[in-house]
Amino acid sequence: MVGLPPLDLAETSQESHPFLLLLALVAVASMSDAVVEQNRSRAILASGAVSAVGYLVFTAVTAAGTSGRLAPAIAAAAIGFTARIVAERIGAPALVVALPSVLFLLPGLTIFRSLYGFTVESQSEMLGIVGIVDAIVIVAAIAAGVALGLSLIHI
Repeated sequence: MVGLPPLDLAETSQESHPFLLLLALVAVASMSDAVVEQNRSRAILASGAVSAVGYLVFTAVTAAGTSGRLAPAIAAAAIGFTARIVAERIGAPALVVALPSVLFLLPGLTIFRSLYGFTVESQSEMLGIVGIVDAIVIVAAIAAGVALGLSLIHI
């Protein structure tokens, strides 16, 4: 209505923002989630730092050509491992630091696009189902990665 081109929600955008901006936004989002979870200030700052480490790992493994399902698991393992170390230093439970830090890994846009394709675009129902299954696999991989990372300190 204002003259902008129509937005195709099913199409993946190829636009990229500066890496440092994305890194800062990931840390701020994680710290915001920690605030919502009513964490102490030390845990809020720790969540921001751990999520930044996780984002660096995620970016590195993605650039190395790792699949879209394995990259979140590897980053989640790095987050779990780092969260365990940082949480012990600040005297907090590891999950208090780890849970806000995995926020950027969650496949919310994948779920949205899959549901959109499944319900609105009738020609891509199968792609919608595949996308939902893919999102479930990613969520399970994130959970397994965090659990692995938290327990790596004891090995």
